[in-house]
Amino acid sequence: MDYINLLVRPGEYFEGEELTNPVDDRIVSFDFISNIHMVKEGVVGNQTQIFKIDVRRFYCNRLIRPKRYKPWKWP
Repeated sequence: MDYINLLVRPGEYFEGEELTNPVDDRIVSFDFISNIHMVKEGVVGNQTQIFKIDVRRFYCNRLIRPKRYKPWKWP
């Protein structure tokens, strides 16, 4: 899992997306927006709002799969 921090200014945008393998179109990873902070930049009275976005990238082949246990039976 990778962590990415982005700044989004007025007129810009960011969408979490799926990244695919160009050979077979299988999904390799996807982005997840985990947190958004509003930050004001500039001089008081003439401030611009900027959004700081925390993004996590999950790789499908690195995800931990839960263990499957056999159902327990009485003796």
